[in-house]
Parts: sequence; C-alpha cells; structure tokens
Amino acid sequence: MSAPRTLAALDHTARRPGDQQRGEQDVEEKIAECAERIWVLLEKTPEVNILRLSELLGERNVIAYQALGWLARDRKIQYTQKGTQVFISRHNGEAGAPPDRRSTRRDP
Repeated sequence: MSAPRTLAALDHTARRPGDQQRGEQDVEEKIAECAERIWVLLEKTPEVNILRLSELLGERNVIAYQALGWLARDRKIQYTQKGTQVFISRHNGEAGAPPDRRSTRRDP
C-alpha cells in the first residue's frame, strides 16, 4: 500500500464543491467574532499588550491578529509602543457599539 500523495487523500470526509467557500466564511465569521470580543475587552481594559491578547481572549494568535487587522483597517483601534512592547486601545473618540461586521472595506 502506497502513501497518499495529498493531504486531501488523508481526509476521510468527502469534500464537495462549495466546501472551501463555506470554510472561508466560517473563518471570516470567527475573525469578526474575535474583533467584537477585542472591542468589548478594550471597553473594560482601555489598553492591552498585544502579546497577551490571545491569552486574554482564549483565542489562537492567528485569529486574534487577523481580528486586530480588521479593527485597524476600520480605524477602530490604535497601536502604541512603550519600550519594546506594543499596546492596543480604542482609537480616540471610538466608543459604544462594536464594529459592524460589514464595515471592512474589501479591495480586490
């Protein structure tokens, strides 16, 4: 018996057309939810070290950092460097409701 040539061959679940798109939507939804949780965290704790962000949220680094990018692109947060550490906080004047999930600009 020879080894599978691709990772897909190792997957015991059948993949159908559209599965990748559903997966991408699930990841985008997870990032949006994480962005909302960051927003709420910054309401309670006005300044957070980005190295502790994943730990505070109980989220994987990759998702937390993508959520930060989402918020930064929408100009909802600001970064401040103190020595060798980087902190995030809500952008000046930003308060209230979490960012709208549809607000992120989508450039080609």
